[in-house]
Amino acid sequence: NCFTFQRDSVWKTIEEAEDLMTEEQKSSLTESTYRPSFLIPPYFLYASSKGGASSTTALNARILDFSFAQRKEWGDMFPMVFVRKEDLEQEFLEEVIKVAKKHDFPGYCIWIEDFAEKLATKNQIKGLIRLIQALSADGKQVVMLYGGYFSMLLKDFGLTCVCHGLAYGEARSVSASAQEGSGPAPIRYYLYGVHCFLTLENALTVLRAREDLICECPICARIVGGNAENVTKFAQEESLAEMHFLWNRNRERQAISAAGIDDALADLQLTLDLNEDLAKVTRQYKTATGYEARPIVDTEYIRNWMDAIRESVTP
Repeated sequence: NCFTFQRDSVWKTIEEAEDLMTEEQKSSLTESTYRPSFLIPPYFLYASSKGGASSTTALNARILDFSFAQRKEWGDMFPMVFVRKEDLEQEFLEEVIKVAKKHDFPGYCIWIEDFAEKLATKNQIKGLIRLIQALSADGKQVVMLYGGYFSMLLKDFGLTCVCHGLAYGEARSVSASAQEGSGPAPIRYYLYGVHCFLTLENALTVLRAREDLICECPICARIVGGNAENVTKFAQEESLAEMHFLWNRNRERQAISAAGIDDALADLQLTLDLNEDLAKVTRQYKTATGYEARPIVDTEYIRNWMDAIRESVTP
């Protein structure tokens, strides 16, 4: 049922809509355009337990055995490697790799549960790199779900593709996937200079202090116009905030694709050097005992990624 849904759902929807199309549109339909390039076998969270691998890990192994035997009927399959971010630091990761690589699949998808690049530890990043290197061996493709700028830097370790959620989601937790929505997410503004999202309120505070970080993309030229105070106008223009992000993401993608690992490390160091004063831009955060001033942007996450990449490069 899972394979059938993936393979047929889009094409069947197109077929059912043919009565709404002109003859020219009908004649231009190409079925292959509306079929997926690969299918993803059903999957569960690979999780460690006190006794070793969990029942879901064993179930994943059985699913992949079955799926590999069915590949002639269904075509290319990319198994999903779905793990907790905490397990990126554990020896259990080797068991996950062993299960995933038992068969000769042409590629893999990765979902790191609730993996936010700004909050990732150095060891978690190194574990992610190790996972990507293992899965991409022998030229296999590796597609990472819910990643951002820093994940794209891992192309030199074998990462083929980085995806977003709807619009500009860069992380996803399993609990968020299962629960009903509790209202729209707050509009966020992407700060290209440090490659992260901020609420509009925090973006205003930062840009007031660092006007050199004001974006000059076509969208911001229209909305912000070089004046930090205008960034709050995106509150009424969410689609334009998304366009601003996508314009800058394409800019990042082009820069990364043209650079090697040494260039990437040098750029991260430059980003750190240019923004070491950002920690002084603070706001009041509520704590259990009251309020305390904390940096809006703590650039330590940039250092974590830089150090993890440097330490993972083969001498």
